Amino acid sequence: MTDPGAIGPVVRQTQWAGLEAVTLENAAMRVTMVPALGGHVAELVDLATGRDLLWRNPRLTPRPAPYGAWFDDWWSGGWDEIFPSGDQGRLHGETLPYMGELWCVPWRVETGTDGGGGAAWIDGSVQATIAPARFERRLELRDDAPVLRVHYRIRNLDVRPLPFTWGIHPAFAVTQTHRIHHPGREMLVGVASDPTMGVAGTGYRWPGLPDPSSPGGVRDAALVRPREDAVFGGHWAVDLPEGWLVAHRHGRGARRRDHVRPGRLPARLAVAGLWRLARPPSPRAGGLDQPPDGARGGR
Repeated sequence: MTDPGAIGPVVRQTQWAGLEAVTLENAAMRVTMVPALGGHVAELVDLATGRDLLWRNPRLTPRPAPYGAWFDDWWSGGWDEIFPSGDQGRLHGETLPYMGELWCVPWRVETGTDGGGGAAWIDGSVQATIAPARFERRLELRDDAPVLRVHYRIRNLDVRPLPFTWGIHPAFAVTQTHRIHHPGREMLVGVASDPTMGVAGTGYRWPGLPDPSSPGGVRDAALVRPREDAVFGGHWAVDLPEGWLVAHRHGRGARRRDHVRPGRLPARLAVAGLWRLARPPSPRAGGLDQPPDGARGGR
């Protein structure tokens, strides 16, 4: 809980899972970031309910990974930054790791407040190893509003254009009582473990996913499927007019909505499913999983 004597948001040094962490907190929410885990955001807690909006992998103990490690073998849930690649790719003749270079290297962190109790923030930064780039992210709370503001800057340190893929990779703690909403309409199935999750390379109009096993031959893709279905998929919204996502609990006994509104995001959004029988949907904003040499260039 926040300090009863504090006015507005506070930022302090803490511990999370035995690791040094930094926590940002106001009367509405608590955000915890772990610099040694690649700037990993470990908690996003709604203090009104005590509920963490981020999912944590129950099968894995969080620990720092070596550079170039396979992301899935180290992924503890939470929120990571994926840059400059999604899938393995090549940049200027060198091989980039799966899910990029930032999640497996320690970040530098600075904290601050506005001095008047109206705002507090965590500034995290890191330089990629192969990609000549500096990545910066600010997590900010203002007053006692239940809104986390996130500011990004990517700096190209080279004289050449820098092609990249950037993904914001939070895993939300949703269940089969949740329904997913986003403004996209045209969807592309990137990967699917089962025909009921679509056919890779095909498109559909959200949320009507073609599925011959469902009544009428169409499945409502906005409904989170139960863990017992043991399926996963990566579906891309390719025509986002706005960048936002809302998850709300539906059905009997549901009394509140869990809103995740990332604000202005890049042009694509992915909604993934179960992974290794433990993973909830993990929306990610950014480019498609393709080698940086084929991605759109940034400067």
